[in-house]
Amino acid sequence: MQRLFIVIITLAIIDSSLPCFAQESIKLPEPVINNDLMKALRDRSTYRNFNPRPLSRQTIAEVLWAGYGINNKKTGRRTVGTAFNMREMSIYVLTGEGGFLYNAEDHVLVQITGEDLRPIIATQDYAVSVPLHLVYVADNGLVMKQSPEWAHEIAGQFSIMHTGQIAQNIYLYCALNGLGTVIRNVVNKDDLGKKLGLHPNQRIIASQVVGYPEQ
Repeated sequence: MQRLFIVIITLAIIDSSLPCFAQESIKLPEPVINNDLMKALRDRSTYRNFNPRPLSRQTIAEVLWAGYGINNKKTGRRTVGTAFNMREMSIYVLTGEGGFLYNAEDHVLVQITGEDLRPIIATQDYAVSVPLHLVYVADNGLVMKQSPEWAHEIAGQFSIMHTGQIAQNIYLYCALNGLGTVIRNVVNKDDLGKKLGLHPNQRIIASQVVGYPEQ
């Protein structure tokens, strides 16, 4: 009991030596919603009730470009930057026409399979009827190439961070264009990876669905 009392007294002395910060609140002005970005941030939302109506190819093209497209053809810079410029992320696209890989450099969809893989990825009831599923895949091999000495420690952290940036871009695009979206992690990653022909260094981080909200 005496030792416990001494420890408590010691902690109290240490705590009393810490700087004391004034508990003062500063009232901030309300945001001014006067441009498209601010409107998109205001309207950004998650949807889980979708209309099965297919998206046009123009819409799919814009969703993919917003998420991870090239916004500077001279430098190859994308709408999302990556640590060490690794560009380890890929977007696989699942529609009723099959499974595709988004090639951002040429802005084309490269078909992987003609099979409709949405039933495999739609593990939640609300996702079954969504016309567009995006699958975010990281290549750990590219991380190892850029920084092999500590890649194992940071590969997962960077890929999750980059996935979040891509997904948020798409959230904002959807908010401005009357679309609904939600990022998902309840995915049968092993079976889907086999169907997409992913190699051992590739791993699925998450998926995101895009469609028209059910009115």
